[in-house]
Amino acid sequence: NWKENLNRDIALLHMRRPITFTDEIHPVCLPTKQVAKTLMFAGYKGRMTGWGNLYETWTSSPKSQPTVLQQIHLPIVEQDICRDSTSIRITDNMFCAGFKPEEQKTGDAYEGDSGGPFVMKNPDDNRWYQIGIVSWGEGCDRDGKYGFYTHLFRMRRWMKKVIDKTGGDDDD
Repeated sequence: NWKENLNRDIALLHMRRPITFTDEIHPVCLPTKQVAKTLMFAGYKGRMTGWGNLYETWTSSPKSQPTVLQQIHLPIVEQDICRDSTSIRITDNMFCAGFKPEEQKTGDAYEGDSGGPFVMKNPDDNRWYQIGIVSWGEGCDRDGKYGFYTHLFRMRRWMKKVIDKTGGDDDD
């Protein structure tokens, strides 16, 4: 139940018109089983981007809002460590990323980044794959706590079902 632990924290939008791709707007690939096996290893880093707050404590001050898109490279964390870091039930539809306290590095998603992408570049084909969606965390950038992401490969069957049901083409 997503209300209890944000399991399957995902939404699909049906666009009235197709997206126009430009030099700044590109499609991203969805991971196949092989790509997920290649990239989803503890320690491998992905790129999280977002327009979320710059500080954990939200204020209406313009200083807490970015003026440019923020990005950080975060390592995927072992699922057992993810589970041990929280009292919230973690499912296989989630993964976590972030720095362990002993790594003495910092960085995390913040409030307002939810729904944003966690992408990784596949060295086998040099393409970018969206591996996850920023979902939730306990605070921001706290020692021993990690950011949790919706595991997109595990959502592929559901996405295909929704797209097939609603139609992948615009009939308007």
